[in-house]
Amino acid sequence: MIDPETREESLLYESGITAEELPHVWSPDRKYIAFLDTYVEEHNLKVMNVDAREQLGIGTVSGDKRAVSWSPDSRAVIFSNFDDSTAAMYVLDIKSGELTEVMESEPGASLGDSHWSN
Repeated sequence: MIDPETREESLLYESGITAEELPHVWSPDRKYIAFLDTYVEEHNLKVMNVDAREQLGIGTVSGDKRAVSWSPDSRAVIFSNFDDSTAAMYVLDIKSGELTEVMESEPGASLGDSHWSN
């Protein structure tokens, strides 16, 4: 992260390989950043509190994550998850770390990217 006023750089997170094709997503209130970290051929969701410089403890679900999007109030993240032949969408509550499945496709069916609307 680079401070625009001082141009001072600070490291938030370090990983061997990141999901380069999937950009980091800032929360609307700019307190958090969500990103996908590649581990054993899956993208794993990570959320960091930027001021505290620490990862939030969040629930996990196996599968490959995609299309991370913040709620307008910065209280939750929605993302798509692909596991074997099933696609689903989950909402992550930032305060509790709880994951809730909100939609699941039929095996082999396609599920579009998840996004919040304003």
